[in-house]
Amino acid sequence: MTRLSWIFFGIGLLMIPLAVAADYYFVVRPQSWPQTEAVVVSSRITNPTGPNSSEEELVLRYEWGGIPHTVTLRSGDGTYAQKRRHVDAMPPGRRLPVAVNPSNADDPKYEIGPTWHNLASTIALGLSCLFMWAIGFVAIAADRWISKPLKPQAAAPARGHDPMLGVAALVFGVLAVVLLGVGGLINRSYANRMRDWPQVNAEVLRSAVIATRTGNGNMFDVGVAFAYDVNGQHYVSRTMSGMSRSSRSDAQAIADAYASGTRHLIRHRPDDPNVINFDTDETITNFLLQRGGIPFLIGLGFVGATILCLWMRRLF
Repeated sequence: MTRLSWIFFGIGLLMIPLAVAADYYFVVRPQSWPQTEAVVVSSRITNPTGPNSSEEELVLRYEWGGIPHTVTLRSGDGTYAQKRRHVDAMPPGRRLPVAVNPSNADDPKYEIGPTWHNLASTIALGLSCLFMWAIGFVAIAADRWISKPLKPQAAAPARGHDPMLGVAALVFGVLAVVLLGVGGLINRSYANRMRDWPQVNAEVLRSAVIATRTGNGNMFDVGVAFAYDVNGQHYVSRTMSGMSRSSRSDAQAIADAYASGTRHLIRHRPDDPNVINFDTDETITNFLLQRGGIPFLIGLGFVGATILCLWMRRLF
């Protein structure tokens, strides 16, 4: 076997204990917690971290040890449609059993046992294990196929017999397809928002610069809370621009433009006004960070790497 295949097999094996640990943490452990009854105060979908994400927001109230607790639970797992179905199944006033962490009364679990939601991490890790093993077998097959002389009647240059070039071309090609597809999906999502999402005049309740630590230092985004009315109903939602910047002063300038009390046009999802989007500009930064430009550029880079590897293999 090639060294590359051993690497993928090793990564796949690493996923097995992680899947077992996830099963214990999300499925087995909460089943041993004491239970009580909770009532749903509110449930909705929001997008507090930017236009390309959404999360469930579920507020529960229950008593524990004679003390009332009100807890807000958030989850970003699944597609919007899956979250919508889950939120619709949790209308305000519904009563449901919850398991409460004995060491933290503000840590309830309302889905107890082997549900799809609780098994999601275990299933994802298991599928990742199988995927890594599949890549390992593909690497073995590719190595055997590429190692065969392309033209038996004519000796190819020594460089053309390097099997790793063919394996690299295969890996780079797959990455290129995936990244170009992701960029296309993000672009399509953004285009749909700009075409289908209606505008509303909203008042800024508060704005702030949000710092996120990365390997190369801090990146800064702008978070804004808006108040607005849609079809006679009042909404309050917060979100971020989704466009991080390396300059805090640039982010602060945008936050100042969205100062408390100012009014701006924002867009909201037609079927769910809690999910909102606001544009800070229409520059190349907007394209790169919000419209899928970065995956496109990286994907094009992998296309170039694939072509280079194939050229070095003298396949065309």
